Amino acid sequence: MPNEAHATAVEAVVHLGKLEVKHDARNLKLARYIDDAVVLPEVPESIDWSAKVKSWPMYGNDKLGDCTCAAVGHMTEAWTANAGHEKLPTEQAVEGLYWATGSEDTGRYCLDVLNYWQSTGFANGDKLTAFAQVDEDNQGHVEFTCWAFGGVYIGVQLPKSAQTQKEKWTVTSGHDAEPGSWGGHCVNLVDYTSDGPTCVTWGRTMPMTWEFFDKYCDEAYAAISPDFLGDGARTPSGFDLGQLQSDLGQITST
Repeated sequence: MPNEAHATAVEAVVHLGKLEVKHDARNLKLARYIDDAVVLPEVPESIDWSAKVKSWPMYGNDKLGDCTCAAVGHMTEAWTANAGHEKLPTEQAVEGLYWATGSEDTGRYCLDVLNYWQSTGFANGDKLTAFAQVDEDNQGHVEFTCWAFGGVYIGVQLPKSAQTQKEKWTVTSGHDAEPGSWGGHCVNLVDYTSDGPTCVTWGRTMPMTWEFFDKYCDEAYAAISPDFLGDGARTPSGFDLGQLQSDLGQITST
């Protein structure tokens, strides 16, 4: 059973549900594309994709260890709200993704959920064009991903100290600050500033410091979706995804 706790931050029983990092040598590495680019767009100092989202449902993460799938629902909300064609996935759709990627309530691997999302789709069959592994130790790449692709799908090894932090996740000290002492959790980063990124979890946004992110994040991915496109091939950030979508699609289909 995925870890759970009476987290005062949300005043409810909440579940986690991210299993350990699953490695696959075939994963596309975003760093390769970024580092080979001749010119990178100027990434803003802060981004706020959450502002246009009206609500963040729990998506069953108060009763199931489906955080890896709740993050999919939250990413879809943020993408479509900012692209001008807002969608609100149902809890049934999120839980359907959870049960499609495993038969027991024991949590899921982030990579399994991403692969299913790309190959089969979510909710009404919306599929990722591609996804790419992001170097979680490179803050510049994390910020670029959040800006260019409308969020970052990440896994964190939450400490017990996070259970009682109501306003912001920060690094403390002692046994309760040990990575994974609470358990593995999956969230989507939706905003960032110089102080740190903000994720969506358990029906709300939760900011964290960059120090917290650096200490506890153990995997991160760029998810590239048509849901983040308005008219043409440009995202709300102004980034042109047309050629990049084509490049990544060709790479991941081989």
